[in-house]
Amino acid sequence: MTSGHSRPARFRSSKSGKRTNALRISELEQALLNASTSNVALLNAKGEILAVNEAWLQYGRNNSKTPGKLPAKISVGTNYLEVLKNTSGVDEADAAAAMAAILSVLKGRKRSVSIEYPCSVPGQTDWFKMTVTILKGKTRRVLVAHENISAQKLLETSRIEMQQLVETNPSGFATYREHPDGRISMPFVSKRWEELVELRAEDVATDATPFISRAHPDDLPMLVEQLEKARKNHSVIKVEYRLRTPSRGTRWVEVYAAPRRDPDGSTVFMGSLTDITDHKLAESALLDNRALEHQMSRFVQIAPGAYYSFSHQSNGRAQLRFASPRFEELAGPLLEQLKVDFWQCFQLAHPEDINNIKKSVLEAFQRQVPWHQEFRIVQANGEVVWMEGWAEPSQQQQDEILWYGIMMEITHRKKAEEARKKIEDELIQSEYNYRILAENIGSPVATCDENGVFLYVNNTFASLNGMTPEQMIGGVYFPNIPEERVHTRILKIREVLASGQPYSDEIVDNVNGERKWHLRTMRPMRIKGNFKQVLITGHDITEHKKEQELLSRYAQDLEQQVRLRTQELE
Repeated sequence: MTSGHSRPARFRSSKSGKRTNALRISELEQALLNASTSNVALLNAKGEILAVNEAWLQYGRNNSKTPGKLPAKISVGTNYLEVLKNTSGVDEADAAAAMAAILSVLKGRKRSVSIEYPCSVPGQTDWFKMTVTILKGKTRRVLVAHENISAQKLLETSRIEMQQLVETNPSGFATYREHPDGRISMPFVSKRWEELVELRAEDVATDATPFISRAHPDDLPMLVEQLEKARKNHSVIKVEYRLRTPSRGTRWVEVYAAPRRDPDGSTVFMGSLTDITDHKLAESALLDNRALEHQMSRFVQIAPGAYYSFSHQSNGRAQLRFASPRFEELAGPLLEQLKVDFWQCFQLAHPEDINNIKKSVLEAFQRQVPWHQEFRIVQANGEVVWMEGWAEPSQQQQDEILWYGIMMEITHRKKAEEARKKIEDELIQSEYNYRILAENIGSPVATCDENGVFLYVNNTFASLNGMTPEQMIGGVYFPNIPEERVHTRILKIREVLASGQPYSDEIVDNVNGERKWHLRTMRPMRIKGNFKQVLITGHDITEHKKEQELLSRYAQDLEQQVRLRTQELE
């Protein structure tokens, strides 16, 4: 049929009696046409409509532009081939195919031909199967039957869409049959099911044991129990269990199926299998995160630091979002105000520190960089305490940034730093006094490191070596003695540093051509708790040595006199 909103009508009289007789058909033929539920028309060799049945008439009237009136172009006497030829628009291609099919039979190339085509009618599109059949007789005539297959097409389309839905769904679909004799089979599984379970349809079509055996041994009893419960109660089964696969290892899956009872006594479960491994991992991670959040919450509750967070919007507004107990304690009566206007926190700062705090905060906001500052705050009881604060930005929305921060009280550290500074100042003064003393003392004084390099030399020490302090500082210890003796002296210096014990020896120096005796002492010096330098001092013992030599000579002379007198008496 064409899209002219109807097709053929029965025989109608024409102005030409001759033409009427030519188109006349027998009552028997008309009755046979009316017996068909398809829309049927009888065409002659020229393609003229000789007769139509009641179904053709009814369809034409129902879909006519003028309701109830059969369009002339599909009435008896109309050339149906011309109607098809002159069809345009969306139905043009289908009309051309229909005309070609009719001509192939009329011209004897085929005895019968069928095609399917859509037909546009008001408000819908119908599908027809047109079958053209040659009729035996003296004159060439063809029977054109249009069978309405819209319902079948709709069913086929639904089936295709359902199949596409099944095949593209991330879940796998299957039927699981439990036979009366105890056998189990899976007559249908989708492609996705095959991918998830890693079994082919033919592997489980007659025996579903391979599928059941894929269940984790620890989960299998539970799975069997749930199947039995669903079969007994005729209820839906929804179960999660672990499925073992050859290539992807153990996966978590969820099975959701509903049972039905077949006439032969079989129970058939129709349902889906979904891989929920990622969901399980996310669920586990969520539980871990909640546990971690609980731990962190507990930590924040007992930690000495003041933890907080606040939001900073593009319009400059800031609000407190979270405060730990220590922060609440520091904020005191201002806490509720900070929830509305976080900038009220500057009221807590020491007046002398407010400007520095504002400057550092503004810089951090403008550059979107972490903030760090040491400052003082005045507590509700009037006590001034030192705090050290940190905060880092985190972009939440386009017009809002959330800052996470912590403040630690460092009052004790600041006091310790002040005490250390005082000690360092005193040490510097002591060192200065020591240098003044060393420069004015008559004894030689010097310091050196573990390699014998001079770090300090006073004038007396330098003059003993015929040099100035500037010439000796930075040089190797004992520059005027042989190299092997230098090595021995350096080893002795390192021995003093390692043992932490002083060492003394007597040395002889030639000063301006005169021999001088000195008692040299090496004492280890602590630098930041460790022995790093050696203090070298000397004492002139020349006179003492001379007295010892004189006494030694007296003793030798006396001993000689005693020996001679003894010989005389003998």
